[in-house]
Amino acid sequence: APPRIRLLSTALVRELSPGDTPYFFRDNFGGDFSHYDSHKVKYFLPILSELSNPALLTQNITNLVNWFVSEDASLGLKMSSLSNLLAVVQRTPSTLDKDHVRRIERQFVKALTTATLESRKTTST
Repeated sequence: APPRIRLLSTALVRELSPGDTPYFFRDNFGGDFSHYDSHKVKYFLPILSELSNPALLTQNITNLVNWFVSEDASLGLKMSSLSNLLAVVQRTPSTLDKDHVRRIERQFVKALTTATLESRKTTST
C-alpha cells in the first residue's frame, strides 16, 4: 500500500484500539514478528510502542534486537526496532538480557567508530 494509506491505517488502528493490542498483531503467527515481512513490519512497530501493554513487544524482544543489529535490515526497520526497544526497557528494564545488551552495544560502537571523518568533525564541533 502507498505510504499515505499506511498512515491512515495506522491512525485508524490507534483510534480503534487505544492502548490495547490489536487482535491481528496478537493472533497472526502467535504474535511472533519474525514471521512477518520485514519490509512491512517497520510500518506497524511504531503503533506497538504506544500501547499500554508491552507484552507483545516483550515477546518479540529478540526480534527487535536482531533487526536493530542486522546488516540487511532497512534503516526504517532499525529505527523502529530501536524505538520499540526503548519503549520496552523503559517499562520493564529487566527485559533485556546480557546478550541483548552486548549486541546493541556492539552495534553502537560499530556505528560510531566507522563514521566517516567528515561526520565526526561535524558532530564534534
